[in-house]
Formats: sequence, C-alpha cells, structure tokens
Amino acid sequence: MDRNQAIQMEANKKAIIEDQFTSISSETANRNFIINLARDQGCEQEARMIMMRYDGLLQNCSNPIERKHIAIMGMAELHKLLNCQGALVVNGVEILPAIGEVREITE
Repeated sequence: MDRNQAIQMEANKKAIIEDQFTSISSETANRNFIINLARDQGCEQEARMIMMRYDGLLQNCSNPIERKHIAIMGMAELHKLLNCQGALVVNGVEILPAIGEVREITE
C-alpha cells in the first residue's frame, strides 16, 4: 500500500467514525463512544480527565448559558484531543472549523 492509499484509508476511517458519532443519541452512549475511541488512540486517561474536569465545572454552575458554554468548551477539547478532522458542530452551530479549512471573518 502506498502513502496515498494509507492517507485515504485513514480519512475514510475518520469519516466513518464521525458519521457514527453523529448518530449516537444519549449522553452515556456518547461518553462510551468517546472513551472507546480515545482508548483506540491511546489517550483514554486524558479523555477521562477532560470529562471529569468539565463535569466538576458543570456541577458548580447554575447559570444555564454558562453551563452550555462550559459543555461546548469540553466538547472542543475532546475534539482536539481525538484529532478529529471534521468541523465541530453543536446544535447546528459550527464551533471549530474542519482542519485545513480557512474562512474569512465577517462582522
């Protein structure tokens, strides 16, 4: 297998993983999926620590807007840890662009 085929296989694998992730509905299933993915990539402990840190922050916060922002920060940190290539989209809003994607800032 040449280098281009290996790159294409890795891209296909990541696309499949991202498609699977978007079809999971419950929080417990999402957490288990992320932990399994992190285990496969050798960063399970780091993923668990990120989840614990943000769970602690959420427990101490009663403001719903702040809770939403804290949760999104946790998702963004896990997204980066797992080297996800696609954009991070939460409730239809793009939080992080896809890797390599450059956009103009419009005000």
